[in-house]
Amino acid sequence: MLKATGIIVPARWDDRGRVVSVAIATYTEAQYLVANLEAVPELLGHQKRQIEATGRLTSSEGISAIVIEQYHLYDDGPTDILAPAGGRDTSGASPEKKGIV
Repeated sequence: MLKATGIIVPARWDDRGRVVSVAIATYTEAQYLVANLEAVPELLGHQKRQIEATGRLTSSEGISAIVIEQYHLYDDGPTDILAPAGGRDTSGASPEKKGIV
C-alpha cells in the first residue's frame, strides 16, 4: 500500500489543451500518475491542491502510478507545504475525505 502526499498536477492534455490526466507530485520529488481517474474524476478540478492519497502502486514503461483507494484534499491548498520539514501544521485544515470502493 502506498501513501502519497503532495500536490495534484496536470499530467496529460488533449489536442485542445484540456487536462485529461493528473498526477500527484510529492514532497520527495516523486510523481505518481493517477491510474484510476475514472473512479475519481473530480481530481481534475482540484489541480494545485494538496492531497494525501492511499492506494496501490503500479508501474508501466517506467512510469509510476497509484490506484487511489482513499484520499483527503486539504482546504489550505499547497501553501502549507512551505512549512519546515516535520513542521506542517494541518490542525486547522479541513480535509475532504473520500473512500473509493
